[in-house]
Amino acid sequence: MAVVAAAAFSTFTAVAHADVMSAGTWDGNITGGTLSIGDGDLQSIAVPAGDPFVVTIPANASAPVQFRAPATHIAIPALTATDGPNTWTAAGSVDVSPLDGTVDPATGNIVATASAHGLLRLDISNTGGTTSLYCQLGDTPTPAPPSPFALNLGGTATAGLATLTDSTFALQLNCGAPFITPDLVLAIIGHPVMPTGTNTLALTVKFTRRADPTPPAATTTKKPPVTTTTTTPKPVQVQCVVPKLTGLKLKKARTAVKRANCAVGTVKRKTSAKKRTTVLKQGTAVGAVLAKGAKIKLTVAK
Repeated sequence: MAVVAAAAFSTFTAVAHADVMSAGTWDGNITGGTLSIGDGDLQSIAVPAGDPFVVTIPANASAPVQFRAPATHIAIPALTATDGPNTWTAAGSVDVSPLDGTVDPATGNIVATASAHGLLRLDISNTGGTTSLYCQLGDTPTPAPPSPFALNLGGTATAGLATLTDSTFALQLNCGAPFITPDLVLAIIGHPVMPTGTNTLALTVKFTRRADPTPPAATTTKKPPVTTTTTTPKPVQVQCVVPKLTGLKLKKARTAVKRANCAVGTVKRKTSAKKRTTVLKQGTAVGAVLAKGAKIKLTVAK
């Protein structure tokens, strides 16, 4: 609500510190107030409780913080007065626009502006019947219907309650041509021209700072256990790598075969011009890789 916001911001100082507004999130709500217009019977009109709103003051704020609060609707209840043969009844409302303003975090001082306009229904009854008029409450008509009147709100705060007032606004009742002269006096209304000093808007607002959110609990990330893999080396498999045996004497060939982890297999003897026991032919090619102890056939000279 427009007027709600203005009052709420005045409360900052009282809630937070003696004269410094603390950073954080604040919930504001109007708790009551009064509206008086003109010099007639439209006095101490109750302002209803307002819609809640939220304002966040940043940490280490040094410049005024802007805010915007919702609009408000103030009902004017029916009032009746008798003026000679006439019985007058008036009822209506005043609507205040959303409120724009700033609050100084260093002092809690608030400046806020809004516009407002109203509508009254006047019923005039006498022996001749009843006549109804719909009248606007606004700025001076020139000559069109009156425009909304301006509000400039401000105030002080103590113990979490703020009083916000504006008694500087002027307005005029416009029901048509007969009701625009300053010296005219109407039952209930008084003078239809309502200058500065005859109108007052006063509000009380409670403003409460929210508790700071609880920081999340610290979480500890467990490291996975270190696993050690022991690799057992495979035993080296001994193999038979066939050596070159041709041209060797049988005795030397047997030694070479044994060193190569092989074995001599069948020895076939053959007539040859070579010296006796010379290896003429080997059964397995040189360099062949065989299982340990593989037998190699030999052909030797006899």
